[in-house]
Amino acid sequence: MSQEINQNGIFRGQILEFGLYEPESGAVGVSVKARIDEQWNTETKAWDDWREYDVTADGTVWVIKKDGSLNDKQVESLIKATGWDGNIEAVRNGEWQPTPCQLVVNEDTYKDEVRYKISFVNEYDRTPGAVGNVSPDRAKQLQTQYGAQLRALAGNVLRNAAPPAGKPKAPKPAAKPATKTAGPMTQDARKALAGAASSAVDPNDALAEAGSGEDVPF
Repeated sequence: MSQEINQNGIFRGQILEFGLYEPESGAVGVSVKARIDEQWNTETKAWDDWREYDVTADGTVWVIKKDGSLNDKQVESLIKATGWDGNIEAVRNGEWQPTPCQLVVNEDTYKDEVRYKISFVNEYDRTPGAVGNVSPDRAKQLQTQYGAQLRALAGNVLRNAAPPAGKPKAPKPAAKPATKTAGPMTQDARKALAGAASSAVDPNDALAEAGSGEDVPF
C-alpha cells in the first residue's frame, strides 16, 4: 500500500490520476495524484531513487484564477512538463495522457493541519535550481550564430575601457632611527662622543669604552 509524501522537495514521477476542480472562489485547477519515483538531492546534485518506498503525492495546478483570467505560468508549466494540449474536456473526460514530469511539493497548512501538496510541475529533465532554460543544443546554436559578433563587441569594450587612474606611489623609505641613550650621560661619555664625531670611531663603541667602569645605563 502506498504512503503519502511527508516532506517538501522536488521529485520526479508519473501522474496517475487527474481531474478538474472548481471551488466556490471561481478558480479552476487540474487536480493530480502522482507516483514519486525520485527525489532531487540538494547536496549531491543528483536524483535519489525512491521507487522502493511506494510514495504518492497529490495537489492542484491552478490554470484559471478566481478573477477568471488564465494563470499563465501554471498553464505553461503544465503544457511543457506533461504534454497537455490545453484541452480542458480531455482532463474532465480522462482522455489526457500526461508524460512523466517533475513535481514541486510544498508544505500546506489547512485548518491547523500540515499537509504536503504538489504546487507546481516542471519538465522532467530540468535541472532544479537552474536559473536559465536554454538547452545545450540551443546554446551551441546561439554561439554559432552570434559568437563572432559578441567576441568583437567584447574586444571593443575592453580596448575602450578607461585606464586605471595612476599607479600608487611607492612608500618612502623609513628614516634611520637616531642613536638613543638612556638616562643621564657622564662627562667622559660626552667627551667620547665629541671625539668620535671627528674620527672614524663608531659613537656607540666610543660610549662603550667611556662607560667601562662607569655607571652609564643603556
